[in-house]
Amino acid sequence: MKKIGIITCYNESKQCPGINCFNAFNNRTASFKDYDSESVVLGFVHCNGCSKDSAELVLQRAKKMKETGVDVIHLSTCMKKMCPRYKEHLNALSNDFEVAEYTHD
Repeated sequence: MKKIGIITCYNESKQCPGINCFNAFNNRTASFKDYDSESVVLGFVHCNGCSKDSAELVLQRAKKMKETGVDVIHLSTCMKKMCPRYKEHLNALSNDFEVAEYTHD
C-alpha cells in the first residue's frame, strides 16, 4: 500500500479541478498503474506559482504531507508539460521522496 501526495500547477489549478489526476488514480492507469487497491491519495496541493522560491515551497508542502504518512509524491502532468521550474521541483523532491514524474497521459 502506498500513500500518495499529488502536487499540481498553481496556474492550472485555477481552471483544472484535478479530474484527470483522480481518474488516473481511481482507474489505476498511467503513473498509478502499479499501485494496489489499498493505496490512497492523502494529499492534493498546488505549487506556489512561478516564483523564484517555488521549489523550496513545494518541498515544504511535500514535507507536511510526509508528516501525515505520504510516502510517494506525484508531480502532475500539467507541471511536467508547462512548469518552467519542473526540473527544480523534481530535483528538490528527489532527495527526500520517491517521486513520480507525472499523473496521467
